[in-house]
Amino acid sequence: MIIDIHTHVGECRVYDEVITEENVLGQMNKYNIDISLVQPLFGTIDMETFRASHDRIYKMMKDNPGRIYGIAAVNPHIKVEDYKGEVRRCVEELGFVGVKLHTNAHACSPDSKDGAMVCETAAELDIPIIIHTGAGIPTSLPINIVPAAQRFPEVKFIASHSGMIIGSGETLLAMKLCDNIYTDISWSVPHHIVGFVEEVGSGRVMFASDEYLNVGPELTNLNDMPISEEDRENISWRTAAKVFSKLPL
Repeated sequence: MIIDIHTHVGECRVYDEVITEENVLGQMNKYNIDISLVQPLFGTIDMETFRASHDRIYKMMKDNPGRIYGIAAVNPHIKVEDYKGEVRRCVEELGFVGVKLHTNAHACSPDSKDGAMVCETAAELDIPIIIHTGAGIPTSLPINIVPAAQRFPEVKFIASHSGMIIGSGETLLAMKLCDNIYTDISWSVPHHIVGFVEEVGSGRVMFASDEYLNVGPELTNLNDMPISEEDRENISWRTAAKVFSKLPL
């Protein structure tokens, strides 16, 4: 089994990008991806569009049962009641399994006031948080996750992209400081991921592509890593099944 914990659908007003349902499903079929966790792209600033983006992903879920699950993504600088209400709707009504904080696109660090509100929401709903790390310093520094992870030990935090190479050492430090911080392999390099496996174990690492055209390269990286088959299986899906506990696996 392969679970891709980080994919997108929609139009991004931050990075000027469009990704369609056909893009995601086409790569899933091409590379035999069993499950993809799909989140909206970024730049939206109104509730109507937030809801429409999540409803679009929900339709993907209904059209592809057991293959697609949603990750909520809402700008945390809106009214608290609006933010919490929409994420709660996604989890309790639509069956979403996590929430995303894009530290760069949302201009929000996880250790800020609004970042803490995201963590609080995740704790209330018993879902993990995917947090963008890498491009977008200083809000996207992996070490910024540590205060939040210490304040909310019941929440699982995913340092997405492992710091995008330049921040890989800081990602590893964060994971050593807090055992509720995990990471994914997207936009990283194989020898850094091998180091994570050696230092903190494959039970803290997950497969992800982020961009749909990255599915093939990231699979090649995973399959070429000099790690055990047990470690490869953990990264492929077992760790994700543990972290995203609302997945019906």
